[in-house]
Amino acid sequence: LLFEKFNVLIIDWRGIGESDGETGLLHALLHGNPFGTNAYPDIQAAVDFMTKESNKPIILIGFCFGATMVLHATIQAQKNNKPIANALVLNCASPRFEQILSRAGIAEDRLFQRMLIQSGIAQIYIDQLANGSLIGANAIDLIKDVHLPCYFEHFTYDPFATLAEGIDIYNATQGPKMFMTSDIGRHVRMHTKVPYQYHQSFIQF
Repeated sequence: LLFEKFNVLIIDWRGIGESDGETGLLHALLHGNPFGTNAYPDIQAAVDFMTKESNKPIILIGFCFGATMVLHATIQAQKNNKPIANALVLNCASPRFEQILSRAGIAEDRLFQRMLIQSGIAQIYIDQLANGSLIGANAIDLIKDVHLPCYFEHFTYDPFATLAEGIDIYNATQGPKMFMTSDIGRHVRMHTKVPYQYHQSFIQF
């Protein structure tokens, strides 16, 4: 609805949503999974697919931890001489995923998820979910090796990824860049609260 003139490709990770494959803690322990650094082949496959399907610019969007995964995938594509996106969108990015997780026990507003986080079970699960791990990766270090236009979106009062952290990543960006903030919204869901302003800012970028 926001981008009716765009071709939008949204992917489910393997074993998530309607995609094929298995997920879960036991499977992750035994076989690994497609998250973290292991997500690169799937992200690259999506870029390759869109490159073949369309000659229009490709914009790769990463939400929260996905922003770090997008940065890592772009660097790997550059190293392997693979097709890359023309621009990146980093939505509510934080330098380290550990910072987001450490705040989640307080900021999470869904009771069951908060209980899992506070029990420590979620930490164990996410450590395995991000096998091939980017959990220790720093987005500030990664973005210094990315020279694509980067568009930053951040909810001003984001309790998970703070605005100051997003600004730190923005300041480390070497290529063309733009930053949009909104006092209205939620973590990674700003566009649902201020769709017109979001659309106009995105088109400007």
